[in-house]
Amino acid sequence: MSITLNEGETSIFTSITYLQSGNDKQQKVYDVMNKLNIMADLALYSPVLCGTISIRIDTLHSDLDIVMEVHNYDVFEQEIRSLYGSYEGFEMKKKNIRNILTIKATFQFEGFEFELFGQPQPVRNQNAYKHMIVEHMLLMQHPHIRKKSSN
Repeated sequence: MSITLNEGETSIFTSITYLQSGNDKQQKVYDVMNKLNIMADLALYSPVLCGTISIRIDTLHSDLDIVMEVHNYDVFEQEIRSLYGSYEGFEMKKKNIRNILTIKATFQFEGFEFELFGQPQPVRNQNAYKHMIVEHMLLMQHPHIRKKSSN
């Protein structure tokens, strides 16, 4: 199956400003992420918040997945440890996902679990981003799906 996406249909996710006018949870996420300064601190890696909160199909325990383009794993690991290593539940590991070396860090901040993913390819080519965009497009074309999932 092939889905063609226009730039305007996906570009809203390249910044977290859309969260400001979202639902209560999205607004809280916007505030927490700004307090942490995570998008600015990681700007070099083109971070994008992906997942269920972004498209308003989250559950009570949904985490914040931030997907990034990373080529120098050692520098990235040092930077992530320096910025977030002191936060509750901090863990970092490298693993192969679909034959792509991926670095993943997790930690807790202000009641949210953050999961940071780095792969050596543009974010728009990473599966987490692609899945979110496809789900977003389906929800735009079939808004009744969101209503069913929230019952």
